[in-house]
Amino acid sequence: MKRQLVLTRSPIDEAALLLARPASPTAGAALTFAGIVRAEEDSKVIEAIDYEAYQEMAVHQFHKLLDAVEAQWPIESLRLIHRLGAVKVNETSLWIEVVSGHRKEAFAAAQWLIDEMKKTVPIWKRPLPTAEPVRTQDTRGKIILRHYYIDMAKALSDDTDRDDWIVSVPEDRKQRSLRDVILDLSTPQQEYQEGFFPL
Repeated sequence: MKRQLVLTRSPIDEAALLLARPASPTAGAALTFAGIVRAEEDSKVIEAIDYEAYQEMAVHQFHKLLDAVEAQWPIESLRLIHRLGAVKVNETSLWIEVVSGHRKEAFAAAQWLIDEMKKTVPIWKRPLPTAEPVRTQDTRGKIILRHYYIDMAKALSDDTDRDDWIVSVPEDRKQRSLRDVILDLSTPQQEYQEGFFPL
């Protein structure tokens, strides 16, 4: 059985994968499955899921599962790509392709593989909640939308008042001084880099 296993932080290019399908003249079924991130997790609205893995063990466990598929079904090729890092709603987090002589074994192998990987492969997911801005008013009574953060450096300092820990930024998460951006918290990476924890 030909196999391809990829753990990646890059988006999955399904069209390119389909064009590169390894199939022989005896292949009668090519089954693809795409697991996509939905907008709700545990009854909460989310904007993404952050996938984390113990990569060496994940690769080891995946290969054990692929060995089991090869032993149980006459599969020509099996390709599995799993995203790591933040995967936004409606993006593909898991892509599997099973090529075989007949559809019955392709469906059975794909279903078994998905069920077993959820039990044995050390990939964890953390939902990233939608961070809707807070509706508030400025000093003139105008309605504005703001995001609030804890400045972790100030929060961990003995020299600052608690009121100084909380920082408010505009809806686009960029604090400006005239035209220059002086604080950019528009991505989770920038929040982390700047040391700001969203409330």
